[in-house]
Order: sequence, then C-alpha cells, then structure tokens
Amino acid sequence: MRNPPALKVDPNAVSIWRIKAALSSLFYGLVPLAYFFLSKKLEQLPLWGFWSLLTLAVLIYLFEVLLVPVIRYRTLRYEITAEEVYLQAGVFNVRRSLIPMNRVQHVETAQGMLLRAYSLANVTVYTAAGKHQIPALQLQVADDLRNRIAEFAKVVDDDDV
Repeated sequence: MRNPPALKVDPNAVSIWRIKAALSSLFYGLVPLAYFFLSKKLEQLPLWGFWSLLTLAVLIYLFEVLLVPVIRYRTLRYEITAEEVYLQAGVFNVRRSLIPMNRVQHVETAQGMLLRAYSLANVTVYTAAGKHQIPALQLQVADDLRNRIAEFAKVVDDDDV
C-alpha cells in the first residue's frame, strides 16, 4: 500500500474550521430552546426533556467544534508530482485520491472572508469527473501550487489568452 501524502495544510486551518463549525452548529441550541418554550406553553412536556436535549446539543456542539477540526487537520494531506495530485481527506472515513495530471482541466485558488483574515487560500483542481480541494494553504503556497499544477497539466491561464 502506498504511503500517505507528505504535506499538511496550514495549522491555522483548525481555527477556521472551528469558527465555521461554531457558526453552523448554533442551530443545535434552537431545539432545546423550542422544547423549553413548548413545555411552558403546553405544560404537559416534562422539563427533564429540555435538560436532556440541552445536554445533547452541547455535547454535539463541543464535539464538532473542538474535536472534528483537529482530526480533520491530522488526516488532511496532499502531495503534487509531475504525474499526479495525491490527496487524503476525511474525519472518520479517510479517503485517498489520485488525480492524474492529464485529467486536470482547470485549477484555481479562492479565498473567503475567514481565509483572507488568516492569509490562506483554497486550491481547487477540476477534472471531467468533478473537483477536488486542498483547503487552507498559505496564500503564497496556494498560488505556487496552482501554478505548478497548471504547468504540469499544461492548463492555459485565462490571463495569458
């Protein structure tokens, strides 16, 4: 079996993923809150149900915010050679992908607000079968990687046309 890819994403990726998880997981608090208001209005729902739902929501929130980003950082790796892009990603189901350079159609870098705040960027490699992303690389590393993949794959830059 082949060794995992050698390169890791930037360590600041953990902070970005935690912020995203915290924001997207806020709705978990709405379920116990809705139960609480319904129990006050209907007066038939037991209050222990609220505490059970609140405990479950907090545990899920902490799991997604504290643990999942660290596991994702430890497993997410990449490697670029003249022949292929080699990716490993996943939290519980780790997936390794080999993308031959002759299949690459387009490669781009992108930054959202959070990535820009940390001077990071995502590199996305497009093939006929779909797209593959290398997230949270330092901006200069991402630009160099994009250019290297484009050179290996002989992808024409839109600016050169």
